[in-house]
Amino acid sequence: MEKKLTLSSKHSVLPCSIPGSMPFEASAGVVFTLMVALLSAFGLNSCGPKQPVDNAGGDWRSLFGEPDQSWTIQGEAIWRIEDGELIGTTESGTGYVVTNRTYRDFHLQAEFFPDEGINSGIFFRCLPDSIGPVHCYEANIWDNHVDQRWRTGAIVLHQSPEARIETIDRWNTYEIKAVKDHITMWVNGIPAVDLKDTTRGEGVIALQAFGEGRIKFRNVRIRPLKVTDITE
Repeated sequence: MEKKLTLSSKHSVLPCSIPGSMPFEASAGVVFTLMVALLSAFGLNSCGPKQPVDNAGGDWRSLFGEPDQSWTIQGEAIWRIEDGELIGTTESGTGYVVTNRTYRDFHLQAEFFPDEGINSGIFFRCLPDSIGPVHCYEANIWDNHVDQRWRTGAIVLHQSPEARIETIDRWNTYEIKAVKDHITMWVNGIPAVDLKDTTRGEGVIALQAFGEGRIKFRNVRIRPLKVTDITE
């Protein structure tokens, strides 16, 4: 069954997602009121603190694949899940979907489909309440960046991409591996970044929709890495 989440710019933060929520679309006030009522009814009126750092190693795990309590919505974009795709749209401003759990060392894979107008990205090792390139590493998704140093494939403010890869209006892949101070990234299997940096050691993961347009994600998954088992 198709599942959707909808959020307006007037109520830009969704406190928690409800397990098993059914499809619905409504005005901003109705959505906000309904969510608060459901949270109270289920005794979930607070998301509580961020979960502990997931750094124990293990199998691949899906991110943002279902409307559950493992992630929240921040900002002004409208997000929905449809046919296995997480779709973010915005006419102005910016918005994110953000994990509640924090991650330190990991291997992440995702497929993404940007239109011509959207500015998007995959943010990692972020401060939970300060999503952006200053307080995160941002794997950018924006072929038309006004400063081409930070186009798709870059870690914004840290390293430009090694290759110019066109991604607009097609499905693409991002692969990110973060191990201690070493970050490597690939776009469509092509090496994009190989960075040594100690700025950020752990944090949440977020997907962005910014500007004017639409971004689609699917098959977003992560495998936490236990550093003691890694040989670089």
